[in-house]
Amino acid sequence: MKLESLTPNLMVQNVNDTVHYYQANLGFTLLETVPKEGPLDWAMLKRNEVVIMFQSKRSMAKDLPRLEKQNPGGGFTLYVKMEGVHELYYELLETAEIISEIEDTFYGTTEFSITYPNGYVLTFSEVNETNED
Repeated sequence: MKLESLTPNLMVQNVNDTVHYYQANLGFTLLETVPKEGPLDWAMLKRNEVVIMFQSKRSMAKDLPRLEKQNPGGGFTLYVKMEGVHELYYELLETAEIISEIEDTFYGTTEFSITYPNGYVLTFSEVNETNED
């Protein structure tokens, strides 16, 4: 047995708005949608090696009735390892809600966190040069 990847499928209120946010602010590319146009039920986006899927609350509750009473966001966070964290931080200063300012951590990374209208938290992290051994 071999696990090959993990791609989050996040519940959102409005897939179209979420796709726009990720494209305009985070540089993601749209890969696939259902349906192909109009109000979307589902979308998959990618930037470099990071892939994320988004599904409308209505559609997700239909597929998985157990999730009907859940709300988007919750206590879920995404941790993105990257290069160029300072550059991204300065790009997002005017367009994103930064909830944790950029800082060096005790575990050897530089990171910051943002949130967006669906309530999820994205933490962007880069390993400090002294910890790359």
